[in-house]
Amino acid sequence: MKLNLPGNSIHNRIWIIVVLFLISTVAAYLADTSMLRTSLLREKTIQTRQVVETAHAVLAHYSNQEQSGKLSKAEAQHNASEAIRAMRYGDNNYFWINDLGAPFPQMIMHPVQPELEGLLLDGATFNSALQISYGDSNEFIDVTGSRNIFHAFQEVANHSDQGLVRYLWHKQLPDGKISAEKSPKLSFVKKFAAWGWVIGSGIYIDDIDRIIAEQTRQVLMRATFASLLLLMVASAIAYGIRQIEFELKNAKIRMQTLIDATSESVLLLGKSGEIQAINFFGAQRFNKTPEELLGIDFFANLPPLLAQSRREASEQVLATGEPLVLRDDRNGTHFENTIYPVFNQKGETTSVAVYAKDVTEAHQTKAIDEIFRHLDSVLLKWQMDSTIVAQIFCDNILPVFNLAGAWIGKAECDGRITVVAKAEMPAQHFLETADLPQHWHNHESSWPPVSAVMRSGYRQISNIDPGIAVQHAQAALAAGVQSAITLPLLLEKKTWGTLTLYSKNAPLLANSQQRLAGIASRLSVSLESALQQEWLSLFNTALTGIEQAVFISDAEHRIIWTNPAFTRICGYSQQDVLEQTPALFQGDMKNAAQLSEIKEMTAGGNAFDGELMFLHQDGHVFPVHAIVTPLVDNDNKISHYISIVEDISRRRTMEMQVRHMAHYDVLTDLPNRALFHDRLQQAIISARRNETFGALLFIDLDRFKAINDQYGHAMGDIVLIEVSHRLRGLVRESDTVARLGGDEFTVILQNLNSKKDALHIAEKMNAALAAPIELATTTATIGSSIGIAFFPENNSDPEALLSAADNAMYQAKQAGRNAIRCVNEPLATVDGSNT
Repeated sequence: MKLNLPGNSIHNRIWIIVVLFLISTVAAYLADTSMLRTSLLREKTIQTRQVVETAHAVLAHYSNQEQSGKLSKAEAQHNASEAIRAMRYGDNNYFWINDLGAPFPQMIMHPVQPELEGLLLDGATFNSALQISYGDSNEFIDVTGSRNIFHAFQEVANHSDQGLVRYLWHKQLPDGKISAEKSPKLSFVKKFAAWGWVIGSGIYIDDIDRIIAEQTRQVLMRATFASLLLLMVASAIAYGIRQIEFELKNAKIRMQTLIDATSESVLLLGKSGEIQAINFFGAQRFNKTPEELLGIDFFANLPPLLAQSRREASEQVLATGEPLVLRDDRNGTHFENTIYPVFNQKGETTSVAVYAKDVTEAHQTKAIDEIFRHLDSVLLKWQMDSTIVAQIFCDNILPVFNLAGAWIGKAECDGRITVVAKAEMPAQHFLETADLPQHWHNHESSWPPVSAVMRSGYRQISNIDPGIAVQHAQAALAAGVQSAITLPLLLEKKTWGTLTLYSKNAPLLANSQQRLAGIASRLSVSLESALQQEWLSLFNTALTGIEQAVFISDAEHRIIWTNPAFTRICGYSQQDVLEQTPALFQGDMKNAAQLSEIKEMTAGGNAFDGELMFLHQDGHVFPVHAIVTPLVDNDNKISHYISIVEDISRRRTMEMQVRHMAHYDVLTDLPNRALFHDRLQQAIISARRNETFGALLFIDLDRFKAINDQYGHAMGDIVLIEVSHRLRGLVRESDTVARLGGDEFTVILQNLNSKKDALHIAEKMNAALAAPIELATTTATIGSSIGIAFFPENNSDPEALLSAADNAMYQAKQAGRNAIRCVNEPLATVDGSNT
């Protein structure tokens, strides 16, 4: 630019100098103001980017919780949203989350305007997008027309995963309300692909424009006041810079606070490995404060081998600009390290951000779950006893916690401790059974305190003291063991035994007591299941092998199991009776009523023990002795019934045979002397009560002894059997023919019309017995002598009456055999003739 200046006017020259000075001052100010504005925007943009990255890491943390199975997706998303909702910084700065839905996204979380949450963001009030910038380019593109800001967020996220958007938005007022007018705002947004979300945060930039405009106005107004005005402007600028520095410092403090809030180690490393920033949690891992670590070489504080691998990983990220994930195990502690490149404005990697997360607990939880899934699997597939379950657990628990050894002891009833299972890491030999505690009922000191834990039921942790004079402790100390924990194993609320774990890292057991106690509880459940399988196997074997029929029914009396003897005794196969009730076995209404009584009795918790009739599968009814016992569950409610059924048909038959043999002659099957006396007594009583009369015939065989002597007793038995048949064929069913012994028979005749009836029957008997009897090789002829007594006329006493008939029989025998005599009466009087 060319200026025509009057050469003779100093005043003018002075003014020109002043004007030029002012112009140059204003121009310099304007240039400085522009640079200041750019610097402020860049700092706030970086600040916003950093806090959004931190919030994005929070989402990633909860997503990992979901993937590891600790949280469901809904729980993870809810917890992440609420955590980020609380992450406010500054007066008007916050985070929001919307999804990538189409045609319009939906608001997931907005802490200032929660009424938007869950709504489609399709309103015209959102059409205020001005400019967008993809990725890290910081090159803004003007938006044409009316553009929805959330569409702009989606476009940036889908195009380059992250970027910047300038738009107009309402401010939150000091009283918590939302301003009616919109103010310019610059936001950084980042896509979270795992859940299809976009997270962002922004800063209002009108305060920057307002400050710059106010300063410019003051400069223009006071430019005529020369140096004073310039000094005032300079002072105002200096003050403004101090305020900006103060705000930046506060922002840095807030950022540090936000990073310190995470449970991960977060570091920012320079190209040489110097620590540029570290959060409090990360500094704790080095037992130092963040201030003590700033500027020092990070890799110098790591073990040499680990430092080398970490340095190479950092150099790879600096060279490629690509993030890298590393996983390692340090003495049983598992870490997941994520290294991110940090770029400057030119896109150059100037440093790396390291996120180191301790995933030991998640790793251990997964391994423990796998152990118990394996135990559950083998318990379901095979019949495993408690010893095998215990050994599988001991073998698999060692690498999970990097333990030196483990063993399980069972508390026997006699006070002994039985080593059920044990395991040691390779090359370890300190778990010799002879050196382990042997008894639990005494109070002698031992290491570890297994006996005390078995008696008390409470866990104990104990470190090894070189002064402990116990051989096992000395062997463990020589193996490098520092500490042991003994945990009770409770089965059915009683101490069944203990689990003892050994570690070469004492703090590991001390810090994991609660988790280890939970593992012991889960092991107790597995051992209890194994023991139940053992008992069930024994129970099944016992029930399968017994002779009695056994069936088990549920609370509704539906049959769910039978043993093989059930099919043999009752005829039904197991498939025939499953889901059936015992009503299937009722033969008639009497049995049905008895089954109903049994059902009512057992439903009250009482056992039934008695006899009843059962209906066989083929239709016949047979007697059984049944025991029905109700089984109750933990709530004292009946859950099942167990029924034991014994077929007593043979026993009933044998009892009947015994009773028959007690009252009947073995050879002739006639009533014997005992039954004869009973029937004679009943006949006499009946005759007296009904005013009737009867006769007692006493019969003695003639010439029977000669047959026995000549042909033998076998032939004699044939004669006696034939005599019994002939006698029974001559009387009524109501009459009684009995054998008193030898060749003596008696006949009780009841309800006779006259004494002549008795005589006629006696004569028929004499004639029948006189007929020849065919033997095997010959024919035998016998006769009979019969004495008759009448009742109740002759006597009402059975013994006296029998004696009278016996005497009459001897009179007949003395008369020449094959004769008949009546007590105290001639035969002619009896039959009405002169015989």
